[in-house]
Amino acid sequence: MSPSPRFSALAAAALALLARPAPGKADAATAPVIVLLAPDLEPSDVDDRAVGTLGARVRANGVNVVVVRRAVADIEHLAADSKRFIEVSGARGALWVDVGRPNEAALYLVTRDGEQVFGRTIAAPEGKTSATLETLANIAASVSAELLEGRIVELAPVNIPAPERPLERIAAIATPSIKPEPAPAPPPKPSAKADVASPPAPPPRPPRFFIPPPSPKIADIDRFPRLGFAVGYTGDSFGSTIPWQSAVSGLVTVSPSPNTFVGLGYNFVFPVHIDAFIGGYDLARHPIVALGGYRLVYSPWDFRLGGRTAMDIIEQTPDPIAPPPPPPHAPTSWRPPPPPTSRTEILFTAGPLLEVGYSFAGRFRAGAFLGIEILLNSPSPTLAPLDLKPDPARIITGLSLGVDLFVPAPLPRQKSAVAASNGR
Repeated sequence: MSPSPRFSALAAAALALLARPAPGKADAATAPVIVLLAPDLEPSDVDDRAVGTLGARVRANGVNVVVVRRAVADIEHLAADSKRFIEVSGARGALWVDVGRPNEAALYLVTRDGEQVFGRTIAAPEGKTSATLETLANIAASVSAELLEGRIVELAPVNIPAPERPLERIAAIATPSIKPEPAPAPPPKPSAKADVASPPAPPPRPPRFFIPPPSPKIADIDRFPRLGFAVGYTGDSFGSTIPWQSAVSGLVTVSPSPNTFVGLGYNFVFPVHIDAFIGGYDLARHPIVALGGYRLVYSPWDFRLGGRTAMDIIEQTPDPIAPPPPPPHAPTSWRPPPPPTSRTEILFTAGPLLEVGYSFAGRFRAGAFLGIEILLNSPSPTLAPLDLKPDPARIITGLSLGVDLFVPAPLPRQKSAVAASNGR
């Protein structure tokens, strides 16, 4: 008899809960826990989008969310299975998101201290998946807040049919023993008093047990920290002498959690030539930038609210000019003034930054940002002769395309007893 698919998913989810890494902060370790269960709808991505959108909204209430994926949502065993998930994780309750059905979606809740199942079904028009997920996320956020307060208002009680008797958890597959036909006895001798007995049959082979391996699919949205890299275009209003400068930017980002990010990058600013009253000079900038902030996720969209600071290294290389002729009646000790030399200036800026992004194809993200940078230090007097006048406040904007270079691998699958016995 083959193992029950429902139990296989349940056992896998329970092992996934036990294997959760401990939070890195003390407040996260004491935060309440809510289990979020979602179906596995491959190759569709609506399940991943549902987990990302609902998980982010529930976490905003200060809750640790444990994501469990199941192959099929079993409404008849909803209460019993949820109790097992809650017991393993110590959660306040379990939220079940039911998506993928035509024209409707649903959200169910089972609390730790009650037996009643609560739920709500909403319309899911075709082509309105994002709006449907956003509605479910708003409901989930309200329900999680109510659950922490000990009252349920957003959802209505649901009558669930009594579950059937659970099947056996381990299926024993016994190999039948084969008893050979007894060999014919030799003809008795005249003096023989008894027939020669046939050899005994070999003992039956012991049964082999098959334990299905756990296969939890932890959503990508919960696999952190992540390391990424982005390239793009950056432009800023440098000053009255140079109204606008463009650059090719590169940025390395680290996301410790779904809602935080930091980054370090460099902008290759295209050099410019500035004409002065006498001669001119080439201007090259080398901004080194650092940024960080908070990320709001509304999958597949996200918004980054943070700050950006830069160390802008400015190099000025004057054009070579011919020395002036000596003045009339110049003394013999007269020497022409030395030619202008190259100068280096460092300016520091900082300011707020707003970015909107769109994730696609699993690990890629396109973004557009806008910010303001305030000049933190005054230019040195060496800039005055060259008429370089940086603005005290700059506008900075740009576009970026990023990719996650490193994403933690999901939990390893365990080998079955049969595979282990065969050495595979």
